Amino acid sequence: MKIQSVERKQSGKRSTNVYLTAEVVDEARDLGINLSATLDKMLSDVVREKRRQQWKAENKVGIEAFNEFERDAGLFTDDDEYGVI
Repeated sequence: MKIQSVERKQSGKRSTNVYLTAEVVDEARDLGINLSATLDKMLSDVVREKRRQQWKAENKVGIEAFNEFERDAGLFTDDDEYGVI
């Protein structure tokens, strides 16, 4: 068991069980699609989007406050002293 833990840490991968529709799996394999790589990429995308949504929810008050400030005062780059980039 200890060998598997070391091996898992070195590869950064973890074995897991997922249940997928057999017909889709068969078709993907027939098309030469790497299931592990595809699922890993898709899961990574979903996790990133979920984290983005969580961050926006956690920072909603600050984002709204900055947007209100911007509406009232304008952007810093709108100042004649700094000019627009």
